[in-house]
Amino acid sequence: MLPLSTSTYTVQRPQVLASMSAGLDPYGEGYDLDTSPPHAQAAALYATVSTGVRGHLGSPGGSERDVGGSQENVTFLLALQTTDVTHDDQVLDEADGSRYLVSWVVQRRGLGMAHVQAGVRSVKGLA
Repeated sequence: MLPLSTSTYTVQRPQVLASMSAGLDPYGEGYDLDTSPPHAQAAALYATVSTGVRGHLGSPGGSERDVGGSQENVTFLLALQTTDVTHDDQVLDEADGSRYLVSWVVQRRGLGMAHVQAGVRSVKGLA
């Protein structure tokens, strides 16, 4: 249980990872090596894992780079009610539409406050 939530979130998983975790072969039927590289599928297609997940996004930290371009890389700590979320998932804030990429996940247990903590990041621009 999460004692404080400030928004609800949708957890999405790249289709290639979702199919692999379900035991399916991403190179199976309908896969064309010339037109369907796995990284293109992962970048373009997401499967929704869960919606309406209560959570709280912590204060931001991050860096900005101006070498060969301009990039803003902002990291956050996201606390979610216990749900299926893993590295490389995408989390969508249902209130404002912001998207974050999950870098790491850890389960927190104890004192009746079991929840998931995830390191998420938002990257804008090219470096």
